[in-house]
Amino acid sequence: MQSRRADHLYHVVDCASATVTPTTYKIKAAQPASTATFTTSSGRVAVGARRAALNSANNLAIRLAELGEREQARALDEDTLTRRRRILGEDHPDTLISAHNLAVELAELGEHEQAREVEDWIKRHRGT
Repeated sequence: MQSRRADHLYHVVDCASATVTPTTYKIKAAQPASTATFTTSSGRVAVGARRAALNSANNLAIRLAELGEREQARALDEDTLTRRRRILGEDHPDTLISAHNLAVELAELGEHEQAREVEDWIKRHRGT
C-alpha cells in the first residue's frame, strides 16, 4: 500500500497505458500476499484480493498525479476512498491513507478548503 510519501507493497503494471475514468479503470492488480479474510474494527470483513485491487487503484492514482493527470488522479482517489470506507471502515489505516492522498491532490488542484475538510475528517477518525 502506498501513500504519497511512503513505499508501496503492491505494483501497478503498465500504468502509463491505463485508461481511467471516475468509475472504471483498466489495471492489472498484483497478487496479494494472502487472500485470508480479516475483520476490521467496524466489523467488516474483506478479502485480500479485494484489498490488493484497492491498493493497485491507490497506486495508479499516485502515478497519474506524477504524470500530471491530476483530475484523473483526483477522481480515482475519490473512488478509492469511497470503496475503502465501505469495505474497510472509516478508521482503517488504508482508508486514512486514501483520504490523505485525496487531500494532497485537492491541494495540488488549488481546492484548499476541500483539502482542509478532508484533513479534518482524517483527524477525527485518527483520534487526534
